[in-house]
Amino acid sequence: MAEVRLTKLKDVLLCSLSGGMLTAGFPPLQLFGATWLALIPMFFALRGKSRNQAFYLGYIAGLVHYLTTLYWIRNVIHQYGNLPLVLAYLALVLLCGYLALYPACFALLANHLENHPRLWVWVLPAGWVCLEWIRAYAVTGFPWANLGYTQSPFLRLIQVADITGVFGVSWLLVLANTCIGRCLIERRPICAPFSSNAATLLLDVL
Repeated sequence: MAEVRLTKLKDVLLCSLSGGMLTAGFPPLQLFGATWLALIPMFFALRGKSRNQAFYLGYIAGLVHYLTTLYWIRNVIHQYGNLPLVLAYLALVLLCGYLALYPACFALLANHLENHPRLWVWVLPAGWVCLEWIRAYAVTGFPWANLGYTQSPFLRLIQVADITGVFGVSWLLVLANTCIGRCLIERRPICAPFSSNAATLLLDVL
């Protein structure tokens, strides 16, 4: 717990930014372009962190994301479930607190693979999709807010969903985040020995 308390405010803000950018891809904003970069602030925050810190930071990103995406559930529970408003808020917080465990596990995987760039780039998208599938089918049956749904305005892209389902679109989005994120991270002097040239770096990563 001491490690968690030592987490810098900057890292917390970066993960909160990731959570907000993930939400921006969903209605009502529906800024689908934000999803292609949404995880990158969190990737920067996770650099050099312990496992506990990585889990904690991923949890923050997930909590911000789900609280701002699923806020409307409070109204449904209150108006149509006839529960007092306080209990409706409590139910929303508990639900989002549970859902935030999935991004936290994703952050833990990113932390584990940090020193293996090629695995980091390719395994993280598969890990995200596996977590979405577990959330949707294997545990709670909660398929809402899958990342691929943010691309509904991008009609040409989502045609792949005929073959892969929404999970294929989610995989592509996270792959874009890992490729771009790794290039940006490795350009920092602390992350040499990769070339500072972005084009060469991308080839190194892939």
